[in-house]
Amino acid sequence: MSTFGLEFLKNITSSTLPGKHPLRVALETSLCRKNDAWLSYFDHCLQVAMPMLETVVNKKTEILGELRDADKFHEAFVEIEWIAKLADKKFEMKMAPLHPEEGPDLKVKADDTEICIEITSLNLSELEQKRENMWTELRTRIGNTKSRRYVSITTNADFCEKDVSPLVHAVQNKMSALERKDDHNPTTLYYFSENDIREWYGFDGLTLPSDVQTNWRKYPLYIEGARAKSKVTIRFISENKLKTFVGTGGTGFSGLQGRIEKAVLDKIRQLKPCPADAPKIVVLDLSRTFADQTVIGWGIYGQDEYQLLVDTRTGRSISERVVRLDNGAFSITETISAVIIPRKIEDATGVHLTGDVLLNPKARRPIPVELLQQIATL
Repeated sequence: MSTFGLEFLKNITSSTLPGKHPLRVALETSLCRKNDAWLSYFDHCLQVAMPMLETVVNKKTEILGELRDADKFHEAFVEIEWIAKLADKKFEMKMAPLHPEEGPDLKVKADDTEICIEITSLNLSELEQKRENMWTELRTRIGNTKSRRYVSITTNADFCEKDVSPLVHAVQNKMSALERKDDHNPTTLYYFSENDIREWYGFDGLTLPSDVQTNWRKYPLYIEGARAKSKVTIRFISENKLKTFVGTGGTGFSGLQGRIEKAVLDKIRQLKPCPADAPKIVVLDLSRTFADQTVIGWGIYGQDEYQLLVDTRTGRSISERVVRLDNGAFSITETISAVIIPRKIEDATGVHLTGDVLLNPKARRPIPVELLQQIATL
């Protein structure tokens, strides 16, 4: 109330616009859950960060304006909460930028070392939002089918809106057939197109047959299935269950790794005014994306590639290994010393901010991991 004023709070809570302000969502959530831990955390961050913002001309006004804007709220809040976190840990720091277009968000002094910190965040891209809408439809329609099955769906980047209904119908038909026969064996469906849906009966999607490499021609979908737009594994759960459980995932968000890489590299220009020998950190908030540890690793360090050498005469594997490709942010830059990926933890005492530290092995100015842990962890 003291930060935003009564009129602003009235406006966001009475608005009928479809895009709700994040603060309104938080207020509604706290009422439903009867838990105001996040609001208390937000309030604490504001109270701690405001004095620091006031040390730079117009910075407080700029941040508060962004917090009032639904589209800019999260980006501004990530900066607020990291200022508060570092202040709570008693780090000596000062606000930047030196001028609006360049310079770090913060300069932090730790163990007599001045570290430049840039703070940024990513949200769902338009493509990712479309993919999420498709997954929601798949989960809803298949999940409403009465069955004793668990359905795991993996899609690739070629899967699109027109593929949803044909896939749903194929899965529902197979589930119904398994229920009628009281068949507990797993089945994996491979969706290539509306007119090309093939199944691997008895395959649970995980455990390959023992002779798959020596007799791979016996299993045509072992290799060919990699081209499918989606793979759906149907497994029996329990005789006592009448609800279908659906899990979705896949490489549909493969573009996210490129966005992560770009987000880190874009900060090099912002950090250009810093001394060349100053260690530099990028805090990259990904809480509003679908990034998991694998995708984050691909974007920061480079994509994993599985290399398998097979004797075509016998079908036997000669050698296999996983290599890291040089297509991540740290493959390109020596400027950034480390990236911190924030995580929020909620327990009985409230909400706390921590972070996963990713070190750049090529950094021109490496930072001791112990020092980074002081900054990033609780």
